[in-house]
Amino acid sequence: YVRTMGSLESKQQKDLFLDLSKRFIHIPLCKYMDYIPDLVSEIIKDYPGKKLCFTCCLPKKNIGQVKSATTVLYQIKGSSLKSRVDLSNVEYFCHDSVNDYVKYKIADNKHLLILVDDFIGSGDTALGAIDYVKEVIPKMSDDNIIVLSIAALQKGINELTARNIKVYTHITS
Repeated sequence: YVRTMGSLESKQQKDLFLDLSKRFIHIPLCKYMDYIPDLVSEIIKDYPGKKLCFTCCLPKKNIGQVKSATTVLYQIKGSSLKSRVDLSNVEYFCHDSVNDYVKYKIADNKHLLILVDDFIGSGDTALGAIDYVKEVIPKMSDDNIIVLSIAALQKGINELTARNIKVYTHITS
């Protein structure tokens, strides 16, 4: 932080950096489960009777890489979610890759594919992930794709909703 401040040349750059730093929200990994259960509960309420299929929000170029989306997925896979959300009437699957879902034939109207991430910025990563879903599962309807993210910029949400993709997020900036 100090090194970055020292490398900035103008007062404007330094003021901008300080302003952005004040608005920066850091959510430690141990706090993710403070946000995820409410988002999952909201999806269950909004889509009764649907089977929930969670996977990482990764575009094709990032498949196989460990990204922050993986951390969110593993939080959903763990027992903490089951202890906080009533999943008794919900069938849900968590897989690391969209390819794993092809065998479940999730292109029908009974399944929701939920792409999970910790942060949506411009929306480019999520749109790339959706394009990859469409490549792997061509019959998948946009109505059955959801993006769940702990935090999101309004710009990214706007990009996704412009494509009729529903976004669930806890923190919007």
